[in-house]
Amino acid sequence: MLLEQIADYAVREQTSQLPDEVVHHAKRAVIDWYAALLPGSRVAPATLLEQAFTEDLDRGRARLASGRRATLRAAALINGAASHSVEFDDIYRDAGYHPGSPTISAALAAAQATGASGDGDSEVVGHGPNGEVLYAAEWARHPTDAELGGYLPRNAPDGYGIVACKTVAGDRVEDCIELDQEPHGSHLAAAVRQAAWQFRIRPPRKNGVPLVGSWVSIRIDYERVVRTGSL
Repeated sequence: MLLEQIADYAVREQTSQLPDEVVHHAKRAVIDWYAALLPGSRVAPATLLEQAFTEDLDRGRARLASGRRATLRAAALINGAASHSVEFDDIYRDAGYHPGSPTISAALAAAQATGASGDGDSEVVGHGPNGEVLYAAEWARHPTDAELGGYLPRNAPDGYGIVACKTVAGDRVEDCIELDQEPHGSHLAAAVRQAAWQFRIRPPRKNGVPLVGSWVSIRIDYERVVRTGSL
C-alpha cells in the first residue's frame, strides 16, 4: 500500500544521512518559505484565520510568524495560508510555486510542539528527581485522543499537565512524576502521568548518542478535542 511505503520511508529517514545536495536545497526551500511567510502573515487570509482560531492562540508550543504562541494545528494552518498569500513566484527559478508552503509550515509547527530542535544534543529544560538532567521530550509517536481522554477527570477544564519521566528501551517511559499543571488543582498532571504508559518518547541525545535512562519533561495540552474525541 502507498501509505505503508510512505511510512517506511519516514522511518528510514529518521536515521539516514542526507546527501549534501539535499540539505542544500532544503535550506533554500526554508529561506524561500520565510520570504513568502513574513509578508503574507500581515494580510488576509492569515489575519482572518487568527481571528477565527483565537482559542488556539496564546498557548501551545508552536509559533506564528509574529512569534505569537499557537497550538500545532493552528500554527500549521495559519502559517501555511500566510506563505501562500503574498507570493513571489516570478523570482523562484525552478517552478511556479513555493515548495515549502505545504510542508515546512506543518513540519516546523510539529517540531516546535514536540521540542525537536534538529541539533545533535537534546534541549535541557531543567532538573528531574535527585538533580538528574531533565530534557525536552521528543515524540516518536503522539498519543491519540482516545489514549489521553480516558484518564481525564469528569468536567476537566482546558489547560495542560506536565510530568517528568524516565526513558527506557523501546521509546517508552516509566517512573513518571507530576511537575506542573494549569489550572492549579485541575488534576491534569495526574491525567498525563496515568496515561504515560502508552507514550512513545525517543530518548534524549548527547553528541548524537541516545541516552536511554535519562529523564524527559512531557507536556500535554488538553482542549475540547481530547475530551470529545471530535475535531
